[in-house]
Amino acid sequence: MEERKYRNVFIISLLVILGLATFLLIKPIFIAMIWGVVLAYIFYPLYRVILKVVKFRDIAASIICIIAALIVIIPIWLFTPQLFNEVFNLYLYIQKIDLVNLLKTNFPSFFASDEFARNFAFALNTFISKSLNFVLNYISDFILKIPSLAIQLSITIVTFYFSIRDAHILKEYLKSISPFNQEIEKKFIQNSLDVTNSVIFGHVLIGVLEGILAGISFFIFGVHNALVLTLVAIILGILPLIGPAGVQIPLIIYFFVSGNTFSAIGMTIYYLVSTVIEIFLRTMIVSKRTKLTTYLAFVGSIGGLFVFGPLGLIVGPLVIAYLLVILELYRNKKFSSIFALDLDKKEIP
Repeated sequence: MEERKYRNVFIISLLVILGLATFLLIKPIFIAMIWGVVLAYIFYPLYRVILKVVKFRDIAASIICIIAALIVIIPIWLFTPQLFNEVFNLYLYIQKIDLVNLLKTNFPSFFASDEFARNFAFALNTFISKSLNFVLNYISDFILKIPSLAIQLSITIVTFYFSIRDAHILKEYLKSISPFNQEIEKKFIQNSLDVTNSVIFGHVLIGVLEGILAGISFFIFGVHNALVLTLVAIILGILPLIGPAGVQIPLIIYFFVSGNTFSAIGMTIYYLVSTVIEIFLRTMIVSKRTKLTTYLAFVGSIGGLFVFGPLGLIVGPLVIAYLLVILELYRNKKFSSIFALDLDKKEIP
């Protein structure tokens, strides 16, 4: 009895030590690996279609890697220089604007006080300038860190390739080490798939599509610095509660105030149509019962952004969603019947 307990303690301690050592080894490339896994999950349906045609997993995975690389690399290669120029020009343009006069002219009742108008304009100008400085610095860092990013990208591609090719092996392995009994394990896998689909397909990908659709309207109606605003719309599209409307509605108001009625009405109609499309897609892709609540998705996205960077927009909501899945399983099942075995009663050979 005592010997068995010591063995259990030794095994658990060894697993903890090796787990921490492994974490330290992969910590520098952890984010790149997670990107690879996320991309594998996104492209897995397409991989299965290609696999039915080519029949060989290696070939199908290679084709998917090439497609994913082109989708990611080509836009970065084409639009990064233009994005840098637009941000820089926007920064110079804002420095020349007389915000006090602009505010007093368009909102005379609200900014009747010169002092209030000046303070508000100063705060607004500071916020915009710091935001644009952040973007410029981010782009500059991106260019300077190209060698390091190339290594991270290679890790992402390798992880992506093996994750998508060996997904069936990974699934069986995770099932084999699961501590849950068969009934709970089945529920956990199904609920995990539901919330993952909800977050990635119904939350992230549709948010990106919303931002792209908004960006198309910016180019159609001749909005200045359309590429920068499209990028902002995509980021806001991923964030619940906000969406691309955070960019579109101020632009519509600006067009009305400046007298450009045609563009204002056109963008309003476009916004309403794209909103209907977005609602239809969310309903079609993700059923209501599997949606993560908007508030929790928002909290997860913001918290994840601070902890993991841009990847946190995806990982944050997933972490909360998986926690809720496990809590729900515990709530609906007695603790003692959740696990597949009782270590205190099972003899270790």
